[in-house]
Amino acid sequence: VFSKKMNGGCNCLDTQAIIISKEWKQKEEFRMVLYEELKRQPNQPAYYPGSRERVVEMMEKYEKIGDDRAKKINCPKSTGVTNNTSDDVVIVECGSPGEANYEPSALLKEAFGPLLAIVELSGTSSLQPGQDYLNDIAVPFVNDKSNIMGSLSCSLHAPDTLDMRVVDRAVESLEYGAIGVNTPNFLGWLAACIGAVWGAHPSAKGRESGAGFGGNQYRIQNIAKTVIRGPKLGDKVMFDGANNPPVLILDAMTTMECSRSVFMGILKILHLFLVRAVEATIGMILPGGLGRVKND
Repeated sequence: VFSKKMNGGCNCLDTQAIIISKEWKQKEEFRMVLYEELKRQPNQPAYYPGSRERVVEMMEKYEKIGDDRAKKINCPKSTGVTNNTSDDVVIVECGSPGEANYEPSALLKEAFGPLLAIVELSGTSSLQPGQDYLNDIAVPFVNDKSNIMGSLSCSLHAPDTLDMRVVDRAVESLEYGAIGVNTPNFLGWLAACIGAVWGAHPSAKGRESGAGFGGNQYRIQNIAKTVIRGPKLGDKVMFDGANNPPVLILDAMTTMECSRSVFMGILKILHLFLVRAVEATIGMILPGGLGRVKND
């Protein structure tokens, strides 16, 4: 949810689609939790030109198919100056491939805004011995670019009850430039600051996600993807838009992440703290301080 709300969905590393099994018994419970989290975590303004209009266009298209195919999640909070209802996330139900009412438009045309598509893949009940949903249904679907656009990044969420060999096989097979296992895919971008890569998967035929990559400070040859592994699904979430750390802490973390060494990072953080302390002191003495914008 945090990755969908980030920058109002106007980001190349935002979550665009959720792929689940049609036979998953907890899928409706999952939807209810998703709706509640989208209401709880504040909106962020969709700043990119045309984003809101594209979301409305896509929502209207799915509404014409059926009343239950598009759902706007009203959120009462925003990190912006005002809470614009156009920043509310719209969920569109694509359906299941192969069925008469399947509509993949949201998978093939990126709204680049507060839009989230859900796809249900069928076939779990017909799997043969030695096959599994993840590697024999889900991975082939998302690797096929006629089904879904882009190859920049994705996330794979798996419980502890799932054989990790199945997960590792899926990670190896996924043709995406960055893969987050039980963690948001945008951490792949941060990992590129310390030696990993960020960019489209090299097997991608088109350039929907660009060409080449950034990072790879260690100059590893023939690199294909970045893999980031997070905590167990039952652990506390790493990112929560309703409970963000103080801005100073986030700035310090960014400073350390982008420093060439721990030593240089510490020096830059001390400098950061000094500057903020001076600003705060002047702000108490002079009306308006140094004119720094405050975003609480």
